[in-house]
Amino acid sequence: RHTVLERQKAYHLRLSRKKSESQRYPHSIEKARQEPLIREVRIPIISKSLLLGELRLGYSIANLQYRLYKSAFVTFIGSILTSAGVAMLTLVLFNHQIRKPLQHLADLAQALAAGDLHRRAAGSSKDEIGLLKAAFNSMATQLQQTLFSLEQRVIEHQQTQEALQQSYNLLQAVIEGTTD
Repeated sequence: RHTVLERQKAYHLRLSRKKSESQRYPHSIEKARQEPLIREVRIPIISKSLLLGELRLGYSIANLQYRLYKSAFVTFIGSILTSAGVAMLTLVLFNHQIRKPLQHLADLAQALAAGDLHRRAAGSSKDEIGLLKAAFNSMATQLQQTLFSLEQRVIEHQQTQEALQQSYNLLQAVIEGTTD
């Protein structure tokens, strides 16, 4: 035990005689301390209340910073691509679900306005477009029935007018035949 204690004292004596690291390499240690991407950790080595030395570790965070920037860039680009994909999908779905059915209804309305009362909107969904198609078809059916009813009234009116004309002509002939 005595020899171990003597060895420790001798070691400490040699350490005290040697120049410290900062004295031997003043430029490189100070330069590393001033470098913003270098971190230094110091841990004393103590055994049985006796300072044996000091562990100094210097490490660079440049690689960590590079990886963080790279990760942020990849995340940013991924977010942009995902947003573009979602936007494209939204456009495709909008085109398929809303614009095309509305364009078809607009074409049907123009045909109806031109007098083609036999065309109807196809499909029966329960969304707003489906309700609009059902209302359009109902309106077209009512318009067709109203027009048919009016045509029937015109025909009846013409038949009544023809019958009245015949009666008038017959009455006129009777009146002219009695006056002769």
